[in-house]
Amino acid sequence: MPISNESKLDELLIKLPSDSNHVPTVKAGSFDIEVVGMGILGLSIAWECSRLGARVRVVDHQPYQRSSSYGLVGALTPHVPEPWESKKQFQFESLLKGDIWWSEIHSKSGIDPHYKRCGRLQPIPDENGLTLANKRAIGAITNWKKKADWKIVNSSDYPAWKPVSPTGKLIADSLSARINPRLAIKALRNALVNNDVPLVELNERKKPHHKYRVLATGTAG
Repeated sequence: MPISNESKLDELLIKLPSDSNHVPTVKAGSFDIEVVGMGILGLSIAWECSRLGARVRVVDHQPYQRSSSYGLVGALTPHVPEPWESKKQFQFESLLKGDIWWSEIHSKSGIDPHYKRCGRLQPIPDENGLTLANKRAIGAITNWKKKADWKIVNSSDYPAWKPVSPTGKLIADSLSARINPRLAIKALRNALVNNDVPLVELNERKKPHHKYRVLATGTAG
């Protein structure tokens, strides 16, 4: 499967150093990209590269299900909408794509990762917190561009479950989501295998033929 959009891949990937013996050309039977790390980051990068038409393989030097990606808490929450910066914009755009992205993973893998964009309620403890929350609500209008909400609401608006808030006010955002981390990993693995992407656990470090390498090894380095 040839690379269909190499310019986009170049934006995402770092080419191997030229001082190594590696020659950055794709040979028959080799891979365009090797992703090191089978946590949520590595598998997600591999999926995106595969969708772009690259020949990908994913390797890991640690046993399956040993990293922090296999935890129990699957909270996907946005940064505060004020002050704004490029990293927050990147995360914001990623969270907006969550519904479609995980729906595709579910369809391709046959495994439901239990993703849902359900929003979040946060307490406001005091008047200083309320002043800051109002400032951020104004920032959300500008920076989130009405694609999601970050607003101040009355606790009484939520008669069912809600966090205790001394001010009687809550922060309500519509962007936060939740997911089952272990099912998400399984779904990604199945989706990649069904997309002909090999997942390899290596006992030793070898130098395969690949044009690009992405390190997504977390604390393992």
